[in-house]
Amino acid sequence: MGTLALLAAETLVDSADVLGGLCCDALKGTDAAFDERIHKARPHSGQIKTAANLRKMLEGSQIRESHRECGRVQDAYSLRCIPQVHGAVRDTLAHCREVFEIERTPRWTILWSSSPTRRVPQATSSPAEISTANPSPSLWIFSASL
Repeated sequence: MGTLALLAAETLVDSADVLGGLCCDALKGTDAAFDERIHKARPHSGQIKTAANLRKMLEGSQIRESHRECGRVQDAYSLRCIPQVHGAVRDTLAHCREVFEIERTPRWTILWSSSPTRRVPQATSSPAEISTANPSPSLWIFSASL
């Protein structure tokens, strides 16, 4: 169920980028706010992706070119912040995708301690997280997909 919702949301954020590009063009907005250098300075991957989508959509726009030298300093904030807003959604969806991909495969983990010798059952999905958090030499981690 979550994966289906994720796929629908990923489609919606792509559609939102298209709508943002259309709005920017229709409202004679500038594409300066989508400059790659701006977004690489604060390299949120979703923001970079949305800015790239907007640049690509507005590339060669006759509407855009018709007012390139209009003298306006900036557009409405709602147009300029499209990459940041849509990008935050993209980053959230990317995190959801990562969690779903990790959790979709059932796993079991057993910790064996050398002193005293005993088995400690876990409900943890990622043995790498446990070993990184507690890299004690007296601990061995065994994990296998079911």
